[in-house]
Amino acid sequence: MDGKWIYNDDESGVWNKCDEEYDTREEAIAAGREAAKEHGWTDLFVARMKAVAPEINIDAHEILNNAACELNDRYGYCIELEESFLSSITDTELLLLQEMLDAAVVEWRKKINYQSKMFICCEVEQIPLGEGE
Repeated sequence: MDGKWIYNDDESGVWNKCDEEYDTREEAIAAGREAAKEHGWTDLFVARMKAVAPEINIDAHEILNNAACELNDRYGYCIELEESFLSSITDTELLLLQEMLDAAVVEWRKKINYQSKMFICCEVEQIPLGEGE
C-alpha cells in the first residue's frame, strides 16, 4: 500500500471509493475517470497512500503506579506498602523497565506479523473532468 495511488470523489474524509490501489498516478487517474463516468461524479481526486501504524505506548511509571494501587486495594489502606513499593524503584530501574516494555511491543508486532491497513493521503490532487466525464 505504501506509495500506491488511489482515487476518490472528495478530497477529504474517508477515501473508500477506490477498490484497487495503483502503481502510478496515471493509472489511478484513468481508473478514476472511468469511475467518475460510471457514478456521475463532478469531482475527481487522486492521492498517494502513506501507510501509518498506531503507536503503542506503554508507560512504565503508570504500570508501577497501578501495581502500587493494587497493593493498596488488596491490603486495605496500607499507604506504607504503596509508598514503600514506589520509593524502592530507582530511576535507572524505571528506565530499564520502560526499555523492556518498548522492546516487548516491537517483538510482539514482529511475532504477529503486524501490517497496518491504515493510511493517510499525500500529494492529493484534483483532476479536471472534461465535458461528459
